[in-house]
Order: sequence, then structure tokens, then C-alpha cells
Amino acid sequence: MKTLHSFVLSAAVIPLLAVPLTATNGSVYTVNQLIRLATDNYPRTRQLDLIARSEEYNVDNAYKGYYPQLSITAQASYQSDVTTVPFSLPSLPISPLSKDQYRIQAELTQVLYDGGQMSAQSQLASAQTTMQTRQVEVDLYALKGRIQQMVAAIQMVKEQRQQVRSVMNELETSLNVLRGAAKAGAVLSQQVSLLHAELLSAQQREIQLSADWQAHLAMLSMLVGETFDTSTVFELPTRMPESEGIGRPELALFHAQHSLLDERHDALTAQSMPRLALFAKGGYGKPGFNMLLNEFDTYYIAGVQLSWAITPFYTRQADEELIDVEHQSVDLRKNEFELNTNMTLVQLRKQVLALDSIIALDSIIVEERTEVLGVSKAQLHNGVLTAHDYLRDVNALDAAERNRTLHRIQRSLAVMQYLTTSGVNEQ
Repeated sequence: MKTLHSFVLSAAVIPLLAVPLTATNGSVYTVNQLIRLATDNYPRTRQLDLIARSEEYNVDNAYKGYYPQLSITAQASYQSDVTTVPFSLPSLPISPLSKDQYRIQAELTQVLYDGGQMSAQSQLASAQTTMQTRQVEVDLYALKGRIQQMVAAIQMVKEQRQQVRSVMNELETSLNVLRGAAKAGAVLSQQVSLLHAELLSAQQREIQLSADWQAHLAMLSMLVGETFDTSTVFELPTRMPESEGIGRPELALFHAQHSLLDERHDALTAQSMPRLALFAKGGYGKPGFNMLLNEFDTYYIAGVQLSWAITPFYTRQADEELIDVEHQSVDLRKNEFELNTNMTLVQLRKQVLALDSIIALDSIIVEERTEVLGVSKAQLHNGVLTAHDYLRDVNALDAAERNRTLHRIQRSLAVMQYLTTSGVNEQ
């Protein structure tokens, strides 16, 4: 409970008026409701829409390779030598080619078969999107712990404040009796001062707890996007789930990582396949396709082209082994995650069982301390017990009540942590 204690104390420095605490007519919220509201309100949730839009663009761009591809080039060059005819005929003079040459042409290509590369790129983009989505879901899952800590802290200060007010009522009742007895000379005025000083200390605690309560409500309001006040009721889970499985989003992330590696393997296969395309070229230049005609001319060519790059085969085996290593790495992280998660679940179950026994004893202690205080109160009012001894029993009962409250909140927090650790949505 070190985390819970630090959480309670840290909120004391939050500006209390940062969020207006308007009336909510005693609305009731479960922890799961708060988690859903916080997830919808959290800025990172909006990234899911951006990821989905990115997938649409990437998939669309991948298949645009089937569109006709048009390129236009222009070139002017000067070369040191040109092709010449090694003989001459008097009746057929042949002019030598110019060393300066010019060309502008357009090339149109239409893919008929790409070996599955565009489909592989599309599937790879979808797998990457899925993995990014799962990663965001894992990041958002951390919100559950923050909400649970806040709700537990709110419930803690709320019940502590109620206990302090109960102590204040107890002290006020006895203080009024002692004041009457002091006026009658039955008790010393120091007894009245001692009770009054203790009452003032209780009032100080009540003021601090009220400030902490409002601070936590303000923080929760900002995170969830709803407005809460001191009349809002938060229901903490008390029942441990019967199932012991794990339903965490990390498991979906591991699966997405495996799927992405499978798509990378398919992309490697597609890169090793041949490509078949139609092509057409047309242009205007000097010379054209007729190399013996030393003047500007138009030209064109069309046909079918088969290409097969062999360079992917150089690294194919190493790439496949690397993907296999990454598969094994994902499996190791998954096994480590499941082991640590199951160990935590066992610890939390034992903690809840222990707290059940402790809370049962707390109730007995509170009951007996209440009986003792009843006797001390009667003795104080009858003038046979000092205020100091009476306050000792008041503080003992207060400590017992606070311990019971603490243990109850610890148990609720342990149940919530179990639900979060396991990924079970039972409430």
C-alpha cells in the first residue's frame, strides 16, 4: 500500500479549485464505467483513428502499382565518337552522325504480373496497422491502474473523513459534559482543555482530508471528462473472479507481432518472383531509331517485358533466419509476460485471502474497543476517569477503525489489481 499512501499524500498539493465540483445528484459509477469514460476521453485514444486512416492510405498506395506507369525523359548529350560506316560508295553517300544528340521520350508501362509484391505490401501494411493498434491498446490499458488508484484514494479519504467526524462527535459530546462539570467544580479545567485541544486536532485532520478528497475528485474529473463532487458514489469491486485465465491486450500484441513477421516472410517470397509487364515507348530525337539518318525523327517501340531480379536470392536465407529469430524473440517475451503475470496473480490471491482474515479480526478489535470506550465515557462523565485515559481509548478505537478502513481499501485495490493483471472484466 505504499503506492496508495503516496497517491493520497501527493494530491494534497494539487490546486483544489482547478476543476469546478458541481453537483452530480449522487451519481453512482463503477470502476469499469470510469475506465471506459477515461479511455474515450484520453488523447492517445484519438491515435487509433489516425492509425486506421494511415492503413487506408498505405493499402491504397500499394495497389496503385497496377496503374499504368508513365515517365517522360529528355536528354541532350555530346559524345567523343559516333558509329561510322567503314567504307564509302560514290552512288550512296552516307553522312556521319553528329556528336551532339538530343532525345525526348515517354515510356508507358502496365504491370500484368508482379509476383504478388503489391498484395504482399498491402498485407504488410495491414499487419503493421494491427500491431500499432494493439500497442496503443496496451498503452491505454495502463489507464486502468491510474483510475483504480484514484478511486481507491478517494474511498480512503472519504471513509477516513467519516471516521474523523465520528471522533469529533464523540469528543464534542464528552466536552460538553466536562464543561458542565467544570462549572460545577467537579473536574479541573485542564481536563476540558485537553479534550478541546484533541477536538481541534481532529478538526485539522478533517480539513486536510476534505481537501484531499476534493483534490482527488478534481483529478479524476480531468482524467475521465466527467464532473464529480462529494455526493458521487464509486462502487469498488469486492468479488474475486473465478477464472484464472489471462486476457491482457499484451497477448493480442504478441499475436500481431507474429502476424507481421509472417507478412514480412511473404514479402520476401514475392520479391523473388518474376515480373511481367506491357511497355510502350515513343519519342522525338536526333537520331531516331534509324542510326543512319542524321536528323530529328520520331520513333516508338512496344512489347512485352519479363524481368526477374536475382539479387533478393543473395540475402534470402539470412533474411528468413532473421525472421525466425524474431519469432523466437516474440515467443520468449510472451512466455516471460505470462510467467510474471501468473506469479503476480498468485500473490494477489494470497493477499486477498490474508486481508479477509485481517479484516475479520479488525471487526472484533473495533467491537471490543467500542465497548471499552463506552465504559471509559461513562466513567469520564461520572468523574472517575481522567480525560487523558479517556482520550487514550478514543484514539485506540480511532486507530482500530482506521486500520479496518485501510485493510478494506487494500482488499478492494488488490481485487482491482487482480482484475487488471488478469485482464478479466468482471466487476
